[in-house]
Amino acid sequence: MSKIHTLLFLLFPLFLFPGTRELYLPPGENPLLHSILLTNTGSETARFYLKVNGNLSVNLADLVSQIRATPEIFPGEPDYRKAWRYISKKRYHSTPLTGSTWQHNPCFLLNSVGFGLCDDSASMLGTIWSHMGYETRVWGLEGHVVSEVKIDGRWQMFDGDEEVYYFTKDRLIAGVEELVADPSLVSNAIDPFSPCSWGYGKGCARIYGTPQDNKVNTEYYLQKGYTQDLQFVIPARGSLSLGGLFSDKTLLTATQPGEVNLARRYAHAKLVIPAHWTGTVDLPLALHDIRGDSGEKIFIEGKAFTPGSEALDTQINLRTKSFPGVNETFPKPISISNNARPLEILYLINQQMIGLKEKNTIELSGDGEAQVKASVTPVIQPYRSIAWSFEEEKGDSVLDSQSHAKHGVLRGCGRNPGVFGKGLSFDGISNRVDLTSVNMDFFYYNSRSFTLSMWFQLTEDPVRMTLFSDYAFGLSLIGTGNNVSVSTWQYTNTWASTSKSWALPSPLGTWHHLAYTYTEKDGVCTTAMYIDGVSNAGFRSLPVSEYYAHVGPYLGVYSERYFFRGMMDEVKIIGRVLSAAEIKRLKDSNEFENGDEYYAPGKQNQK
Repeated sequence: MSKIHTLLFLLFPLFLFPGTRELYLPPGENPLLHSILLTNTGSETARFYLKVNGNLSVNLADLVSQIRATPEIFPGEPDYRKAWRYISKKRYHSTPLTGSTWQHNPCFLLNSVGFGLCDDSASMLGTIWSHMGYETRVWGLEGHVVSEVKIDGRWQMFDGDEEVYYFTKDRLIAGVEELVADPSLVSNAIDPFSPCSWGYGKGCARIYGTPQDNKVNTEYYLQKGYTQDLQFVIPARGSLSLGGLFSDKTLLTATQPGEVNLARRYAHAKLVIPAHWTGTVDLPLALHDIRGDSGEKIFIEGKAFTPGSEALDTQINLRTKSFPGVNETFPKPISISNNARPLEILYLINQQMIGLKEKNTIELSGDGEAQVKASVTPVIQPYRSIAWSFEEEKGDSVLDSQSHAKHGVLRGCGRNPGVFGKGLSFDGISNRVDLTSVNMDFFYYNSRSFTLSMWFQLTEDPVRMTLFSDYAFGLSLIGTGNNVSVSTWQYTNTWASTSKSWALPSPLGTWHHLAYTYTEKDGVCTTAMYIDGVSNAGFRSLPVSEYYAHVGPYLGVYSERYFFRGMMDEVKIIGRVLSAAEIKRLKDSNEFENGDEYYAPGKQNQK
């Protein structure tokens, strides 16, 4: 094992000097648009452990050391509280990858998946406490799971999912049984400190107040015996990229057999295998995809698969099965034998463990680490704009005119004349357009700005109807008669929604053009709404939540409710804020430009 090799680098051109490497992120640059690139410049395979800004744990013992080294936020902060704080902030609240307990391993969940629900957080926290030497137990409540740690003879509950704990009237941290005896400690919390409104609500208090279905189930939840270390491998002439969203291929998740959800908040590690390599890749990271020539073969558990095949997708998505006894030992090793062309293996990796900042430290330790070159590279955004013009003659597809293959699926909509050529009609009962091939995270977190443009016509009073939604953000129509408003809403990291409405002139029977702009900088988002080319001030708030599972988007529906009745045409998402003059051009001539992409009727293409 070679000595620790530390590379300091910041995000502006990479200059190599002996020892420390430093690069600086220019003002205004977005770290989420960059990833770490590790290239093996040698002739032998490199196998090494890796730290990025102190993150990524090799194993559970290393994770505990990492947590204990976390700076205190008050003098004498105990390590068990640091553990609660660490796991609360290093994962996203979202539909879990699987309901199976193998995801509960703290290193796997924090290093790789990065998202889950209450049982994942409680299991992680309980396992970490147990490894720290504390007595711990995990409670299954009705609709919630929490963990407790025994300190000085008293059980104390720390909720890692809702990021809360509660005080007794004697100012002691309460245990579950004390909360069951007095649920008002939840709903009328003493000195509440968390932004999570649900954790202090009556609904949460009722969960504790129903003791008949509360039970300790520690043996089921705590992880034991998982020993695989996170050791990276890069073949000679290969590379490893960390932290970019290198594919927006749908990530399937499931919490029950047959129940499928689409989770959107994730990032990738991309391992490039050069041609003519033979070996096995065995990383404790969740496999997301393998890309390469259709003639290539890779092997998982002795079975041959072809990159891009349905059989490979099925094998990868076995991880979503949640009933006992299925794939409890995921992930599986991948074997490669003298591939004729390069392959790309994509894994899930927790963005919070990789996310770059102004100054970054990378530590590599292992065989061949000296031949690994570290740099920062921009993440190429797969699309800067998407446009659906609805000009198809027939069928259930709506095609992306910008050549990015972000096609949609009609769910019952009719085809009718629109503003520019053809448009769509919605019945207000069940019709919608499924645009789930689009990952809105590119706009929320990568470009951090977008313009959403569309034409619509109402054919009846809305009361409340949905134009566009992805569960974390949406546009609606609310009201009756001549008192109809366009309303936008978004969920923030405080678990609260921010919304604003603007009056809609001449609501019924008239085509209207909407352009909604969103931009985020330094943790504050600014919005504006243009109705028929007229600018209306928006709101300033926290940005769209990172913790919601961004599902969709959809046209004409929100969560199987608030269906739209009317017509739509020319829906576009553009990855920057258009100026007032550009929005007027878009309204009048249906044209826009965005970098090297442009759109005009009959000329939809890239420059």
